[in-house]
Amino acid sequence: MIASRARRKVQATDRPAGPGREHQEVVQAFRAAALSGDFEALLQVLDPDVKLTVDTPSRVCGHT
Repeated sequence: MIASRARRKVQATDRPAGPGREHQEVVQAFRAAALSGDFEALLQVLDPDVKLTVDTPSRVCGHT
């Protein structure tokens, strides 16, 4: 009985229509930059506060 009520509640919940236009544009820009190897364009798509971390065999290098 609890499961059937939970199932009905989940089915009645409004679901988001899908990603918005801004999300789609960011994903497309990220994909294009990644596929073309344009690292600068890739960084422009990311949040300005993103932190780049590279793992190397000897140590971890961080760059903000």
